[in-house]
Amino acid sequence: MESIRTARGNLLAYSLHRNNPSSQDLVILIHGTCGHRRNLFFPALSGITKVNILSFDFEGNGDSQGEFKIGGLQLEVEAIHDVVLWAQSIGFNIKALIGHSKGGNEVLMYAGTYNDVPLVIAIAARYDMTIIPSFLNPLLPEIEEKGKAIYTFRGKDYVIDKEGIDERRNLCMDKYLENVRTNVVLIAGDNDNLTNISDCHNIESRLGNYCVRKIVVEGADHMFTKHHDVLSSIISSIL
Repeated sequence: MESIRTARGNLLAYSLHRNNPSSQDLVILIHGTCGHRRNLFFPALSGITKVNILSFDFEGNGDSQGEFKIGGLQLEVEAIHDVVLWAQSIGFNIKALIGHSKGGNEVLMYAGTYNDVPLVIAIAARYDMTIIPSFLNPLLPEIEEKGKAIYTFRGKDYVIDKEGIDERRNLCMDKYLENVRTNVVLIAGDNDNLTNISDCHNIESRLGNYCVRKIVVEGADHMFTKHHDVLSSIISSIL
């Protein structure tokens, strides 16, 4: 298993798809909550022809070391920076960051912090962070009472702690969006039951001219379950 060591000392598992060996241009994929580098539409995106793609697992996700965090967005932004620096150190030119869900928020936060990647594509990102993903709602009473609860997803247990929930609720996206000086493309599904389409519109309005394109995929849910090929085609055309 190939891995990248972060500034925090943990090893992040990654996959590198050299779809264009003659080019040093690279696109980095960022997964969402309880995700990993090989789930959802990431395999379809990794196969985009003529574009080199790197995907990786955040700490405590997939095959990476470390502890899973339901919050930890700023820590994961720093992990993205570690990956960007590592890729640059071996000669790659980072052309774009593509993030989904929590990862969509994190690539926007990254742009508002570093502004060193020319294009950010945020898929199903959330603007109003006071709204907790609905799949966590059944756990909230236990989290409030005990400080944490276990969320089981695809056979794996994730510790959801109150500290992480509070961190998410207190995160103000405006703080980052107002500092973005990078071209941003927003993609959302109009059948998303986890992130409201209004979030996409609100992010667009905060970005102003830095939002160079907003794409709403008709019928697509939060995971783009039946729209992997459509999403891959859209992103391929953008890149």
